[in-house]
Amino acid sequence: MIKLFEYSKSRSVRIHWLLKELGAEFESVSIDLRKGEQFSPEYKKIHPLGKVPAIQDGDLTLFESAAICNYLCESYFEKGLIPDPATTERALYDQWLSFTLTEVDAKLWAAEGHLWRYPAESRSPLSLAVLEKELVEALAVIEKELLKKNCIVSSRFYGVDVMLTQTLLWAKARGHCEGFTNINSYIERNVNRPAFPKEFYENQ
Repeated sequence: MIKLFEYSKSRSVRIHWLLKELGAEFESVSIDLRKGEQFSPEYKKIHPLGKVPAIQDGDLTLFESAAICNYLCESYFEKGLIPDPATTERALYDQWLSFTLTEVDAKLWAAEGHLWRYPAESRSPLSLAVLEKELVEALAVIEKELLKKNCIVSSRFYGVDVMLTQTLLWAKARGHCEGFTNINSYIERNVNRPAFPKEFYENQ
């Protein structure tokens, strides 16, 4: 059985949700980031930087949510959550997965550094302003794309939509999605899917 190492409302929600979409049996192993459990010698054998999510599937230990997403979607290929290799849809899937991580997720994480994660003396209002401008530009690209279809690749829901929706929920929680009608509709549609783990967002 797959073991998912996760913590509450973090990037690990992506994999928890995806496993439910796939109908895969899995064991949830909670890593309490507040207590520093991610830095234990035992857990750092699973993820050397002490981050979540990570999975163990038999002899395979895997971290990085995008890699886990594609591994699971391909392992359960019959569920239809990833397009066929070497097709136009697969190329677009890979494009939007990369865009989610580099243009949205990375900007959100860096911006939080200048808001609260870095020591006060290392925070830069100028850097924060640049990151937030770039983030809005990225969201505008997604907003335009969602004018054409219900999901980011096509009318079909894929694993990349799990990745993107969770990232957009993070952006929304930070107040970045105001005025983006298509993005907010996309989020609403996807969080109402039966497999979405609403328990992680009940108090949001």
